[in-house]
Amino acid sequence: MKCVRLPLLSRDFLLGHVDAEGLVRHHPDCKDLLIEALKFHLLPEQRGVLGTSRTRPRRCEGAGPVLFAVGGGSLFAIHGDCEAYDTRTDRWHMVASMSTRRARVGVAAIGNRLYAVGGYDGTSDLATVESYDPVTNVWQPEVSMGTRRSCLGVAALHGLLYAAGGYDGASCLNRSLTVKRRRALKARMSGGLWDERRFRTAAVLEECLRESRRKE
Repeated sequence: MKCVRLPLLSRDFLLGHVDAEGLVRHHPDCKDLLIEALKFHLLPEQRGVLGTSRTRPRRCEGAGPVLFAVGGGSLFAIHGDCEAYDTRTDRWHMVASMSTRRARVGVAAIGNRLYAVGGYDGTSDLATVESYDPVTNVWQPEVSMGTRRSCLGVAALHGLLYAAGGYDGASCLNRSLTVKRRRALKARMSGGLWDERRFRTAAVLEECLRESRRKE
């Protein structure tokens, strides 16, 4: 049982199936493993502390990290196409294009999905979000943000997707947005930033969300 990665199962499956299993209910070690898995779902802000070998997805033998280049633009065109760099073969290859052309887009990964957030399509700044599944090579729409944002900073922390600052087509923004993925995506406003900035970058360092100090 200790080799089963219960935290990677959905909370509904854990409560509806695993918890209903008599062996799990009456065996102390199995019960402790179920509690560990439920804590991982119920306390996302503590996942850095709760992380074990059971909370990390298995990686196929020989699999390596992949770098994605998503959208972008030049003086004459805005792009929706995407490329992936395979570190094993040292080659770039084309993958499925996004449904929307996006320059100045924010990108981050949660689990095995890549998220493209906001951006600029050549006409207006965007609030839309879409995600890419590398297994099926398909982009799909996700819930939109409440504010249009380009030149924004995007990062993922403890299963939450954060969109920080950016430009809405009229002014620079100093509010951040949390996009939360459970059974469906939900968006809510988070705390404000110190000042209004565009061309923002965001990253995770030491279990904290960090953003650049560049001001425009």
